[in-house]
Amino acid sequence: MLFGLYFTACISGTPLGSIDCVDRVVYDEAVSTPLHCTVVAQPMLAKWADSHRAYRITSWRCGSPPRPRGTRA
Repeated sequence: MLFGLYFTACISGTPLGSIDCVDRVVYDEAVSTPLHCTVVAQPMLAKWADSHRAYRITSWRCGSPPRPRGTRA
């Protein structure tokens, strides 16, 4: 099963939940469990933030891809 690092980043200086926020996901083939994802999340987020200096990361989670809206499976 593929796990990803899901996070929200906002342009620095804008309020949380504003239109200037984006949802992103990082997949890494080496990340095979939620625990391992949690261990490597901080360095992965730091690397992303370093290359996207106009943004600040406001939230993140590790897990499997979200289900499409309206589905139960």
